[in-house]
Amino acid sequence: MQPLLPSQRLDGGEGPGWVTSWWIWVGAALTVFGLATLGVYLRPEGTNIAVWWPAAGFSAAFVLANPRHRRWGAITLIFVSTVLANMVGGRDIDISLVFGIGNAAEAGMFVYILELGRRRFVLRTVSDALRFIIAAVVGGCVIGVLAGLAIMTFDGGSFVTSGLHAAMSHSAAIMMIAPFAVLPPLTSERAPWGEVALQSVLLLLSLVIVFGVENQLPLAFVPLAFLSWAAFRFPASIAIAQVLTTSIIVILVSVAGFGPFVDDSLHPDEQAAVIVTFLLVLAAFTLLLAGGRTEVILAGRAAQNASQLLSSGFVDSQVALVLADVVDDEWVVRWTNRAAAAVLADEVSADSRWQGELADQAKAALECGDVVSFQRIAGRETINVVANAVDGDGSRIAVQIVDVSEAVRAADEQLAAERERSAVLAAKIELERQREDFVATTSHELRTPIVSVAGYTEMLQDSTELRGTEREWVDIIARNADRLIELVEGLLSLSRAAQAPYEKGISEQVQIAEIVQDVVRIQSPFAANRGVALQVGALDGSVTSVRSDLARAIGNLVSNGIKFTPDGGQVTIESFVADAATVIKVTDTGSGIPAEALAHVFERFYRAPDAERNNTPGTGLGLAIAAELVHRNGGTVSLESPEERGTIATVRFPIRTPTTTIDVIGA
Repeated sequence: MQPLLPSQRLDGGEGPGWVTSWWIWVGAALTVFGLATLGVYLRPEGTNIAVWWPAAGFSAAFVLANPRHRRWGAITLIFVSTVLANMVGGRDIDISLVFGIGNAAEAGMFVYILELGRRRFVLRTVSDALRFIIAAVVGGCVIGVLAGLAIMTFDGGSFVTSGLHAAMSHSAAIMMIAPFAVLPPLTSERAPWGEVALQSVLLLLSLVIVFGVENQLPLAFVPLAFLSWAAFRFPASIAIAQVLTTSIIVILVSVAGFGPFVDDSLHPDEQAAVIVTFLLVLAAFTLLLAGGRTEVILAGRAAQNASQLLSSGFVDSQVALVLADVVDDEWVVRWTNRAAAAVLADEVSADSRWQGELADQAKAALECGDVVSFQRIAGRETINVVANAVDGDGSRIAVQIVDVSEAVRAADEQLAAERERSAVLAAKIELERQREDFVATTSHELRTPIVSVAGYTEMLQDSTELRGTEREWVDIIARNADRLIELVEGLLSLSRAAQAPYEKGISEQVQIAEIVQDVVRIQSPFAANRGVALQVGALDGSVTSVRSDLARAIGNLVSNGIKFTPDGGQVTIESFVADAATVIKVTDTGSGIPAEALAHVFERFYRAPDAERNNTPGTGLGLAIAAELVHRNGGTVSLESPEERGTIATVRFPIRTPTTTIDVIGA
């Protein structure tokens, strides 16, 4: 049997259930009305006290099934339905109203105590069952007090007798019906239906014997044995359903005037008290047993999960585990996991005695109290062995055997790779040093003769005796001499950047506008010769830098933009402050840079394919020098070419205070 209220969830959530439909509420109202009307007639002859009030149990279950924001509506429904049922049962309006208030208050108090300090109550343990019983009794006491006062006031009955009977009958009903709303959904549990059928037949047979027409013997305890059987062996829903069925049979038989509870020597009120006491004991006893069984199942599942985790992560791991006993100075294996069984296959005899190389190493590990590492199978395997005496049993030894061959080989390979990487790095550093030395030495050696060539060429250009062809030759020499001078100066700048100690320059707060004005004054003739317009936009912000470094970096970026901008194009310089940084942008309207070339533009001597094809003058050092200058002053530089149409060079300097000195690259 599944729980009565499927809206209940084990995780304490309040997801949508069948109580959300309006027709369920109508059905619940009719059910409460019908059960309350039935309760009015469930009383022995000669008394006005009902021995059972099933409407109380269903009402409590219905309130539990609803989420918290709907419970006041459920309590109101119980009040109205109970008032109408009592009036239909023949009670006056005054008593009916009091009973309606009592039933509603009873359900509310029961749910409040049950969920006090919890988001949602689920019957999982014996403690939960005890809490459920206490909540049912307290709820029954609420209706008992109100019912006793009403009967004493309006009918002149006994407050104690009426109140006590009402409390007991309502408490019993709650214990038998409301548990279906809070049972945990142990969906993986399967009931042994053959055993359930046998037990049900025997329970029914015991009820026939105990509550038969002719039987007056006090054997009411006999069904308890079979209900205990159900509580211990079957799901809680089946056990509680059997208690509910048994109670209904006992009530119907007793109200009809049969069974051991019908005794002419007892007053009808006393008979009702005996019956309801039996029902209370029956319900509470079963709840406690069912809670205990559920607790055991959940604990068993938790232990099984932990055991599976341990088994999969430890017992069935690649670590070989052995338990051995020391018997007459020999080790006898008592238990192994799968890994150990495979490792010890050749060393353990038929009578479980352990002898061999691994056994000797385990004994050595036990004696020294530390890990023993050794190699076997011609050095191809490295084995670690640990042995310890089991606490509380000096004759039992726990041994762990771990094959660390792969780990050792991996460590050796990693060490060899690190050595190779270090050797490669050292060779690279040495090559870089040799290259820098060569560049510096060669540049210094070339500078003097090139300057001489350039100087004498300039003198020849000033001569008036050269003919036309000869002057063209001299102009060609002059242009190439200028290119060589530019190349040598660039090489000298980069070599000075790589060597220490560097020249020291003063770091100061430099206004971008001042630097740009100097750059424009120097680059304007070059731009005019190329037919390129050199534009200056807004110039905001300042930079903490060496003035000459900043001027040369921006000059190289502007010169690069002019070189790659065709006649009629434009190069724009602007600066602004954004995101705690001063940003300088140099934008040209040239043909742009291909995406594959952007990753290399700041490399030394790199020239884009278009520059080579178009024979654009340059050495491939301008951008490298600009990047080095910017980085040395704490900034960053980047180049982008949107859709390969034009180029944007962006220099970014974080806003900071000046330092005393900063390294300078070249003059």
